[in-house]
Parts: sequence; C-alpha cells; structure tokens
Amino acid sequence: MSEKINILIVEDLPTDAGLCEREVRQVLPKSEFQCVETEEDFVNALDTFQPHLILSDYSMPQFTGMRALLIARERVPETPFIILTGSMNEDTAVECMKAGAWDYVIKEHIRRLGPAVMAALEQKAVRQKARMAMEALRDSEDLFRKLFENHSAIKLIIDQDTGNIIDANEAAAIFYGWSRAQLKQMNIQEINTLLPEEIKKEINKARIQEKVRFEFHHKRADGSIRDVEVFSSRIVTNKSTFLHSIVHDISDRKRAEDALRKSEERLRDLIYSFADWVWEVDKDGVYTYSSQKVADILGEPAEHIIGKTPFDFMPPDEAKRIAAIFFETAARRSPLKDLENWNIRSNGHKICLLTNGVPILDEKSTLKGYRGVDKDITAQKQMQEQLQQTLESLRKAVGVTVQVIASAVEIRDPYTFGHQIRTADLARAIADEMGLPLEMIEGISMAGSIHDIGKLSIPAEILSKPAKLSEIEYSLIKEHSRSGYEILKNVESPWPLAQIVYQHHERMDGSGYPRNLKGEEIIMEARIMAVADVVESMASHRPYRPALGINAALEEIERNQGIFYDRDVVAACLRLFREGKFQLKRT
Repeated sequence: MSEKINILIVEDLPTDAGLCEREVRQVLPKSEFQCVETEEDFVNALDTFQPHLILSDYSMPQFTGMRALLIARERVPETPFIILTGSMNEDTAVECMKAGAWDYVIKEHIRRLGPAVMAALEQKAVRQKARMAMEALRDSEDLFRKLFENHSAIKLIIDQDTGNIIDANEAAAIFYGWSRAQLKQMNIQEINTLLPEEIKKEINKARIQEKVRFEFHHKRADGSIRDVEVFSSRIVTNKSTFLHSIVHDISDRKRAEDALRKSEERLRDLIYSFADWVWEVDKDGVYTYSSQKVADILGEPAEHIIGKTPFDFMPPDEAKRIAAIFFETAARRSPLKDLENWNIRSNGHKICLLTNGVPILDEKSTLKGYRGVDKDITAQKQMQEQLQQTLESLRKAVGVTVQVIASAVEIRDPYTFGHQIRTADLARAIADEMGLPLEMIEGISMAGSIHDIGKLSIPAEILSKPAKLSEIEYSLIKEHSRSGYEILKNVESPWPLAQIVYQHHERMDGSGYPRNLKGEEIIMEARIMAVADVVESMASHRPYRPALGINAALEEIERNQGIFYDRDVVAACLRLFREGKFQLKRT
C-alpha cells in the first residue's frame, strides 16, 4: 500500500510495542504508530489519531484487550482489530473472534504479525467494496422504484407468460381510471381490445427482441378507447420474465394523422382532376413530382418525367433561354411568374406552356426547389398570332386609306403639297426623341399624315388664295380641325386619330382653337402635332408669304414654350435640329 497507514497499539510494555512496530514496518514502511495503555488514552486516540488498524495486547494491568475490542466495535466498527497475547487457549480465541476481532497473534509467533496486518487491511478493503456495492444496489433499486412509481409516463410491469399486470405506477392509474391496486389484479387482456390470441402473438415478439414497439387500442375504466403506443423491454429474473412497458397516449396524433391522410387524399383527387400539370423540381430543376396530367400535355407518363428537367423537353435555343431564367430566378429565391416556354411533345408537335411556380424553402430559408403549375396555352398563342396578323392587315389597310386621304387633301391644296407628310415625319421624330411607346409613335405619324383632312370641306379658292385672308375666310380655315374630327370620329382605329386632328391647333394657355383647351386637357399626341405643324409651316413656302426659315420656326417655339407649346415637346424638337438629328425634307 502506498498511502500512509495509522496503526494504534494498545500495550503496556514498550519492548512489546517496539516489536510490533518493527514487524509491521517490514510490510508497511510508511506507517504511523501511536501507543496507548489506558482506556482514556485509547478513546482519545480513536478520535484524534483515527487509526486504520488496531493492535491490542489481550491482558494488561489497567486495561484489557477485550474491553478495547468492545469500545472499537462500538466507535469504529470498520477498523480491523488484531489481538496480541503471550498465550491463548482455543476458548479465548473463539471468544475474541465472536466479539469482533479480525485475527489474533501469539507473541512468540510475532513474525506472523506482518502478514496478519496485510490480510486484515485487504479484508477491510474487500468488505468496503462489498458494502459500497450493496449500497449502490440499494440505491439502484430505490432509483428504479422511484423512476417507476413517480415517473410522469404511464408504466406497467407485465408477466410475459401470463399477461398479468404485476405493477402499475400512479400515472397509469390516472390514465386508465383504475387504482394501482385494481390494476395489479388485472390481466392485460382486460385493457387491450385485441383478441387473446392476437395479444399473445404480439407479446411473443418480446421473446425474440429485447425491445419491441406496439400500437394498441386500450380500454379505460369509463369505457372510452384510446390509441396507445407501447414500448416494452424484457426484465429477466431467476424465476420469471417480465415486460417493462411504457405507454404513450397517441389518440390526438392518430386523429391528426387521419385528418392529414384524408387531406392528402383530397389533394390527390383535386390534382388528378386539375386541368393543368402540377409538378415539383429540386434546386437544379430536376423533377421530383409530377401529376398524371403531364401525359395529356407532353405525352409522357408521370413516372418518365421524374429525374428529368423541363429543359429536356424544349428545343435547344428555348432550353438555353428558359434555363438561364430559371437559375437566375432561383438565385433570388423569387417566384416563377407567367413564364411562356415552347416544348416538344412525344409526337414531335410543339406546344406552348405558361409556367408559374413558388420557391420551396427550408427552415433556414435555403432554396430546396420549386412547386408549380404548367398550363397549355398553345391554342391561345395560335389565336394571338392570328389576331396579330389580322391587326397587321388592318393596320396596313388603314395606312393605305390614310395615304389616299392625304393625297386627296394635297390635290385640294397643291400649294401646301408635302406639308402633312413632312409634319408627320417631324412629329414622329419628336415622339421618338421623347422616348414614347412605339404604338403611340405610330399613331402620331399616322395622324400627322392626315391632320389637315378637314380642309376638304373648305373651298379651293380660299386654300390657294395668294393674298391675306379676310376674317370670314380665316374663320372658315379654322373650322378644318372640327371638320377633320367629324370625318374621322367614327373610323375604327387603334389610335385616337380623330382627337389628334381635333386638338392640333389648341394651345397650352387656352388661346388655341376650336375649343380653347389648355394644359392637360390636350392629349400628348396633339401637343406634339402642334409643335411639328408650326415648325414645318413656318419653314415652308405659302401662297400668301415666302418661307420664314427653320431658325425663325425654332425661335417661335422656344420663345413660346410653356405658353403656347408643351415644354417637353419643344425641348425634344430643339434637340433634333440643333444636334443635327433631323432635317426637314423638301418635296
């Protein structure tokens, strides 16, 4: 032993005490010794010296070894006590051992003291380990009992062979509605709704597996039935095998699962009857789910779609375009909105699909894929193309009609030949410079070509009169805007041609004609036409005056911008001429 050992010697002869110390040091060199010869000193030494082992002479004048043994057994019962005596008969030895001595050594055999001391200390160690093991076992049993009885989970101990309930905790009593005593008198068959043969079959699973899981319907004292999940493990003893069963009430979970199953069935039925194709893809665009509707759309069964991507069913250029859009959208975790894409059916026919999808995100907002719907819009696209072709035909027909009308106006007023065309060209250039939509620009150009159509109602001699017009004649000229409106107001057109013609002589401050409109009351197309008409007219020759020139025309609109003419329109027109972007053509 490496630790220091305290040894208390009870001896009245110093020589004998020295012999004891010498023998013990041979086996325990690090020992500490203390020698006493009275009862008082012995009791004090037990408290202060705290010996690991006691050596006592059997017979002393003031204090006997038997007395010391009795005191030691009362105060330090775990401390080994060895009797030393000059001579000892068998009866004395038996008496000492019965009183609690660990050993006895005759002094003439003092060399046996060392081995006796070692044996006593080793025996003490063994006893301490045994005691600790027993305490641990008792603690374990107590812990198990508390875990069983006080646990909030429902617990049963069942005899595996008979099915009798051996024990039940308080949680079980509360759940089932019978007292613990009543449960201990019951068999598991009285709780389980299965037939006895089925119960035995289930319990026999525990003979093969250490731990098993069951799902049962258990009855309670009030007659109600609950869905339960039972986890059972075997406890094997010398006499029997028991099942330690933990019961969980899963009735609410079962109801939720049943509701979810019915919901999924309804969803499957809905998807099956849905006219469009429902699908899911992962973050790489690979299909992970497809409704059966894909067979009607792509001509492929749903199981053939899984593992492929949408791009596999598209022409190469379309696949490249759609893939770029998909992965760009996925990088932003944004929805796929009204994405038109062309696909090739299994029979080789092209179809157009309209794709809408929402991102699938996990709890960390990481993109897992997309869930969406594809709608076959091939018929709509074909109708749109036919409609577009029809509109183009109508547009061309309107254009030809306008040109015919414009020619008729110029025949009536040969001195202003080319004015409408040049005005239309300038108006178109101004609108383009302002960044207006192409559809609006085309309407402005078309209206510019016939903006003086109302002059058809004015006598030719007034239109071509070389001298200054009278007040009455000028009044007739001013009516050409209203006349043009009356001619065009019932013409079907995608542009407000009639209003442009009606308003092209209105001014921003309300000083124009024929209705004295002002500001926002005048449509933008008419404001552009007003500026183009003034610039072209001033820059061109008229029967009653020579051409004033482009500079004079630009000075006019610049000087009166915001008064007669729209500021933005004037600014665009000035840029065209001063930056060399446009020139009036002479005809």
